[in-house]
Amino acid sequence: MNQNQTNEHLQGEIVELRDRIASLQSAQQACTQTHDVFKKRGGRYRAAAENQAELVCSCLSDATVFFINDSYCKYLQKNRDELIGEKDPVISLSGDKEYMKEKISFLTPGNPVAHYEHEVMFPDGTIHWQEFTTRAIFDDLGLVKEYHTVGRDITERKRIEKKFHQIEGALNILIDVIGEEAFIIDAGERIVAVNNAMSKKLGRETGDIVGTGLCEWLDDNDLRLNREMMDKAVRERAPVRFEYAREELYYENFIYPIVNLTGNVTSLAIIMRNITQQKEKEKKLSYLVMNDGNMGLQDLRYLEEITKRAVEYAKKGDRSSLLYLNLTNFGYMNSIAGQNKSDEILIMLSGLLKSRLRTEDIIIRIEKDRFALLLLGATSDDAKFAVQRIQFALESFHFLLDGRIYRLGNSIGLVEIDGTLDAQMVLSKVDEASREAHKLGKDSVIVVDGKKRF
Repeated sequence: MNQNQTNEHLQGEIVELRDRIASLQSAQQACTQTHDVFKKRGGRYRAAAENQAELVCSCLSDATVFFINDSYCKYLQKNRDELIGEKDPVISLSGDKEYMKEKISFLTPGNPVAHYEHEVMFPDGTIHWQEFTTRAIFDDLGLVKEYHTVGRDITERKRIEKKFHQIEGALNILIDVIGEEAFIIDAGERIVAVNNAMSKKLGRETGDIVGTGLCEWLDDNDLRLNREMMDKAVRERAPVRFEYAREELYYENFIYPIVNLTGNVTSLAIIMRNITQQKEKEKKLSYLVMNDGNMGLQDLRYLEEITKRAVEYAKKGDRSSLLYLNLTNFGYMNSIAGQNKSDEILIMLSGLLKSRLRTEDIIIRIEKDRFALLLLGATSDDAKFAVQRIQFALESFHFLLDGRIYRLGNSIGLVEIDGTLDAQMVLSKVDEASREAHKLGKDSVIVVDGKKRF
């Protein structure tokens, strides 16, 4: 190679080197300008979005991120420098990438906002749910310039929703296996589930009942009563129990509200039970035992049975009260009047007591001069008003014997059945209160939590 060829070769290498340097300088300048654009755009939103708890992100039309707030950085467990300038930092985590792209691709100047939920997988393998709103910013030609996205993590809500749907599904199965007639209605009184027992009663297939209105299966009176109780269940967000009679049949209904994540009642489970036989039994057994001895074994068992039932109702929120009424001078009156006259007086007294109580209340004579009064569904405050009515009636009650007027004094022990004590303890407590009241004398009343005369 001669000198001229050597010089030409060197000059060629120099030119090529200069071109490479110029190219690198141009690339560096482009990077600096891009960085300045990111910085300028980021500053525009940082003041408004930096301190928000929501996840905030802004990117160019090609999904290159130019702003992301601290909350989002912490959520992704990355530094801002790692995310600025990156493309699709969130979508790259998503298991619903195509779904998100499709939602965003439909955005137009006339419809620039998209709402969506999607599932994402974090680098550590955990699954999260996000709820986002994305707004597209368009230029004068209608082309996308930027996307601004605001969202939040809804993983916990999704987990609760899943559990709620599982519970709701279990409830549908539950009403199908219980013996009582039951169905579930939505807020519009539309039947959404019905069990076999209810289908059998209505004489229709399940598919013919689901989707129809409650009003199609209940008459006006039953519908009005059930609506009143349904309103109470919704208002109090608590189960409601009530009884009613139709055509000499007795029914017991339970209404259970089903509450969603926001605390609103979305549907009601209604269980109906025919208690006609039970009511007939109560009618036969709730009589005054007119004899001189203590109550019979059958009556003792009945008292224990109805007390146990009242305890179970109380555990579901429906309290009752049990009273023991002592007639303070009945023994003296009995010795003067004799057995036949005493029985006649007791019959009159039983009618008087029943007239001062409700039809569902139960009266049993437990000794010569002692009576048990079970006030179903009555709290102690309600029972105290009943006590006042009873004592006023007894004070007004008198009878003539051998030209003399006799009156019966009384004392009362009272215990509220709130579900915290079992039946045996309730009976023990009210017996103790009754005997203490008897020692105090006429018109005394004692409740189990202390002595009170009124």
